[in-house]
Amino acid sequence: MGRAGYNADAKIICKAPGGSGGASPRFPYRDFPTAISLPRFPWQHLYSAEQLKLFIGYPMIHLNVILTVREESDIDDIRALLAEQGRLSRAEPGCARFEVYHSKNDARVFVLNEWWESQEALDVHRTAKAFTELYTPQVLPRVDRVPHPSALVE
Repeated sequence: MGRAGYNADAKIICKAPGGSGGASPRFPYRDFPTAISLPRFPWQHLYSAEQLKLFIGYPMIHLNVILTVREESDIDDIRALLAEQGRLSRAEPGCARFEVYHSKNDARVFVLNEWWESQEALDVHRTAKAFTELYTPQVLPRVDRVPHPSALVE
């Protein structure tokens, strides 16, 4: 990581001002491919072309899930299971984002932040290994779950 939040390996999809693809003071990123034409955003370097396409003007399912681990002795195991679930889920078709957060205020609390390109993609996710072999049998019995299907506030 160079600048705060900048990942030099991230996929960028728009060229710098003037179409040169080179760096400028207002857009200090190296050359990158143009995949689709989208407006530039200061945070766009954090997302792939597929994620940006979904985020900007395309229907998407946003799901935030708050999990509270019931027994403190399960926290490390749940953390490892959720990390693996996140890794597997991000590789699934239709998954634009799957992030697992661990609260700094309460060690028993985890937050899942999921973006799915469609309800169909979310339905397929619920039949995949991450959901059927990790989440449902190993995580859900040990946590309290509060799902929050969400809409982006603009």
